[in-house]
Amino acid sequence: MSLSEVTKQRGRPSPMMFISLGIGAAVAIVLITIVSYFTGGTVTAPTSQSPLIGKSVPAFSVRSLTGVTTTSPWSSGHPTLLVFLASWCAPCRKELPGLASYLSHHSLGNLAVVGVNYNDAPSAAVKLLTTSHVTFPVIPDSGPITQSDFGFVGLPDTVLVSSTGHVLAVTSGATSDARLSQYLALAH
Repeated sequence: MSLSEVTKQRGRPSPMMFISLGIGAAVAIVLITIVSYFTGGTVTAPTSQSPLIGKSVPAFSVRSLTGVTTTSPWSSGHPTLLVFLASWCAPCRKELPGLASYLSHHSLGNLAVVGVNYNDAPSAAVKLLTTSHVTFPVIPDSGPITQSDFGFVGLPDTVLVSSTGHVLAVTSGATSDARLSQYLALAH
């Protein structure tokens, strides 16, 4: 049977073929999105477009995961970097060692850093913080500061809070060294 005979037998493509192709394309897009999310794909919102800019952040005084009482640094006039994290979050596990290294090798001046552990067992979070060499206090995601208060849908997230307790900048996704440098400049 020649190619032209096969073509004559098949005729026009069936509607089912187009439906199958559409379903396949939709599944591929969903899978790419999921893999990107869990492997550290970064979605970064420009800081000027976040609806959080200018909003006030409530003051707090809570026990950190290591039992130390931690008070909101902006209550005493210090700009603050809030880092939302969890041990089960692959992008967080990837980001934290670099973040800890960056913070230890740069002058933070008046800038304080506080982590917020989201929906995680404290022991698992402390283990992650220890292996990542994180030295800043990390508080549980309960009480006055929660991930849902900021409307975040994933982790990690980073928020720069002014010395008066107002949001200056927001990053959804992993924070780069360049972004951290911008945050340090904004804080000073």
